[in-house]
Amino acid sequence: MCALAGPECSDADGTLAVDAHALPDLAGALGSTLLHWSQTLDAESLRVLSAITADRVFASCRNYSRLMLATPIVRRNRLQALQRYPNQLAHVLISPHHSYDLQGGSKHAWRLHDPALQTAVDEGGNLLAALAQACQVDKSVFKATALHENWPTLALSRVNLLQVLQGMPPIVRPADSNALVQAQALWQWLRRHDLTDADTLRAVGSGFLAKGIAPVLAKLQKREDEGTFSWADLDDFVGQIYRWENLYGVTQAGDTSPERAVLGAWIRHRGLWDLHKASARWHAALPDLLAQRRFTVLQVTHTLQSPVRQLRLAVPGGDWQAELLETAEALRAEGAEMKHCVATYWGECVEEGSRIFSVRALACVSRVTAQYQLQRVQADYVYLLVQVRGYRNRPPEPAAMAAAGLLCDALNAPDAVAMRQALGCALQTLQQRRQAVDRQQADGYWGAEPLLDATSLAHLRQLT
Repeated sequence: MCALAGPECSDADGTLAVDAHALPDLAGALGSTLLHWSQTLDAESLRVLSAITADRVFASCRNYSRLMLATPIVRRNRLQALQRYPNQLAHVLISPHHSYDLQGGSKHAWRLHDPALQTAVDEGGNLLAALAQACQVDKSVFKATALHENWPTLALSRVNLLQVLQGMPPIVRPADSNALVQAQALWQWLRRHDLTDADTLRAVGSGFLAKGIAPVLAKLQKREDEGTFSWADLDDFVGQIYRWENLYGVTQAGDTSPERAVLGAWIRHRGLWDLHKASARWHAALPDLLAQRRFTVLQVTHTLQSPVRQLRLAVPGGDWQAELLETAEALRAEGAEMKHCVATYWGECVEEGSRIFSVRALACVSRVTAQYQLQRVQADYVYLLVQVRGYRNRPPEPAAMAAAGLLCDALNAPDAVAMRQALGCALQTLQQRRQAVDRQQADGYWGAEPLLDATSLAHLRQLT
């Protein structure tokens, strides 16, 4: 190998020249060296690092070195802790990587620094007590067998998920991480609404999940099959709660309540199941609520303009037809036929620049409702696809998403730049006029009583 570095091995231009006959000897020597090196590695450390590697990589040189640089006693304590509670301690004792990366790997590695917890591990102290204190839960939570596995990535953080498990009766806490994965839609909903308060999360566990995760999921699946539930339905109802909170929500001290405060209070005092029931009641009452809805003169007389009003969309598997819902009545009809609350979006169409289309397959009954929002991007105004919803807020099929994407391209076509600019300028003028009006005194979309049934309004007033 030394011969490779000698000047006699270089060409006249300085490039490295290698004798082909020396390559087998070089490969043999390198292979022998690697074999000898691998035999010196600590098998137990390699086994543990490989065992806890899942959707995050822990079997790396960085983590192996971190373990081997510790004293034998500390290394033993760390390995035992990693095997016992990999999900709670792997991110503290070693670094998870997004993937194997020989270049720039440090950019994809991070470690949760918790000196008190690491000290408890290194000193062989009461690990259960240290975990309970660090996570602010009872020691009994860590007896759930699911906590002895390294979870896959979930929508809810470990700390927040532990609070949910704290609220659940011990006998129904999950036996393995599969149950946690199956409840991903619930974790996503909690995260989407930024519900991180410990008491609120524990209320989800003690109330909504009181009988365990599997029975709840089975119940929700049955309702979804019947068309009486979806998480998107619940989001629509919660959106009206937020609107009410922004206008009227006050705490007992008289201060304006922070965002999400009323939603958290509802879950703590009435329960997440009750919120589901309130959402179903609200959706059932929606046609009557819409019939009583008052609009501003601008909203009643306004005619929506759009770069596209009707368009045939060529999608593999069959063409689709898009049609602009240009009046409040058109939105009401779409909502009635599709069993969702698109009718509540008329104010956004008039005063916020949204455009909503009914998009249908010509060869079958497939149909979705697609919303696009006009936004300024650098010097241009463009339409962004906000959401696509099927019957009863069900997720759209791939062909429907393809059609919605083609419609978005048509709305942003180069020959429609002038119209988008005009609509954007008109929207900016309208927003300036709106800001000059006291929202609580305005008679219309921005200041009228939120679109909620009397029972829900009564509950909200009790919670503030």
